[in-house]
Amino acid sequence: MIKLILFYGGAFVCCIAGLVLVVFRPPKLHARVIGDEAKQMIRCTFWVSRTFSPVFVKSILMPTEYVRTLAASPPAGFEELEGRHVAGFLFDGEQREIVFWNGRLEVPKGQTVELDIPAKNPAAVSGSLHFSFEYRGVAGVGLITAPSHAPIEIIKPDKGS
Repeated sequence: MIKLILFYGGAFVCCIAGLVLVVFRPPKLHARVIGDEAKQMIRCTFWVSRTFSPVFVKSILMPTEYVRTLAASPPAGFEELEGRHVAGFLFDGEQREIVFWNGRLEVPKGQTVELDIPAKNPAAVSGSLHFSFEYRGVAGVGLITAPSHAPIEIIKPDKGS
């Protein structure tokens, strides 16, 4: 009798623990950032895991020197936030002036979404872009903001074309 209680009790605890991990674990926004010299753009590809509902990319953050060097402008649906902010926690812990581009881009579960950032010199910087995204909390209650980042990969145009 004790063996049955221990067996079914253990199975019940495992089921509850699994449910808690699935429901309370925050989603993860994955990003791949590619600088394409031929198209003069930085292509951001987003997908999300560990969620039942979509997440929304709300901000793109990059140092002002990246914006100047890349000759970049906000992508469609995003606009530059007025003023500059100095953040010490981003970009290798350096004190840098940061540009915020705010907007709203939905990234549904199970799909990839692309965002093109116009840039005249997309291969001029080797660094990373930071993103801020929002998602609904447990049972759709509350709105939670979380960070994500990705290094900029460079695609060089073929010399033969």
